[in-house]
Amino acid sequence: MFCSGQETHKDYKVLTLPMRSDLSNNEQEYNFWLDSELDEKLKGNKP
Repeated sequence: MFCSGQETHKDYKVLTLPMRSDLSNNEQEYNFWLDSELDEKLKGNKP
């Protein structure tokens, strides 16, 4: 995983927010886990 700033975070959200019913439960849990990991990193980067 990489996180280089707000632009990367925005692009990531676009990829992970559309949660479709055809995704497996593991994929959904994995995406939410990565999402919260990024949120924590962004909180630490705020001035």
